[in-house]
Amino acid sequence: HFVAYAAMMEGRKALALEFIERMESETPEAIIKNFAAAVDGLLATRLHIYIRFGLWEEILEVPAYEDYRKASIALRHYARTVALANLGRTQEAREELDLFASATQECPEEWMIAYNPCRDVLALAKEVALGEVYWNEGNTALAIHHLKEATKQEHVLVYTEPPAWMVPVRHALGAILLASGDALAAEKTYREDLSKHRENAWSLLGLSQALKKQGKHTEAEVVNVRSKKAWERSDITATSSCYCVKPQP
Repeated sequence: HFVAYAAMMEGRKALALEFIERMESETPEAIIKNFAAAVDGLLATRLHIYIRFGLWEEILEVPAYEDYRKASIALRHYARTVALANLGRTQEAREELDLFASATQECPEEWMIAYNPCRDVLALAKEVALGEVYWNEGNTALAIHHLKEATKQEHVLVYTEPPAWMVPVRHALGAILLASGDALAAEKTYREDLSKHRENAWSLLGLSQALKKQGKHTEAEVVNVRSKKAWERSDITATSSCYCVKPQP
């Protein structure tokens, strides 16, 4: 679980997928059933990996979970909302968001995801999903509003390694701020994330881009050196800190 998270932060897609395959194959169903309240939410990591690397079609191919896997069911609806939004199918995304809301209510209050109440994590997921939907509907102001709300909720989660929320919200927020023309706010967002997730590849990439947009070329070059080092083991070529922002033609 931790290796998959670390691989995600370094842009190592193949390694992240390899370890989630191993985790899923080596976890007996009896363990999930008997300890679902504690472990089920952790076993939805595949969905976070797919979102991290923009694998939208792969998310839609993930089959429904068994009825007893309440946290995973909710997170699957969250991931499907994000995937459909990014595929431009925003009406379907909103329908999926309704299913997510219903699934959230089905998740028992005592269930946990990485030592955090399941419903706290799902409340954060709702804000991220709304941000992604609004962004893809062209409502940038509301997208930013919901992602900022998500950062507040992310901040108060109980600290764990890996964290209960595996794709830092500021990676999406920074990318959308930058794409919408607010490079200064994007710079601030990436610096905040780097204070929490030190030298992570995604925020260093975004910070370098935000500095260049502002004409701070000397600072950008210094950050770019750090960014190249952070991406050294990556097996992808990222153009943004979030796949929710499409490469510019």
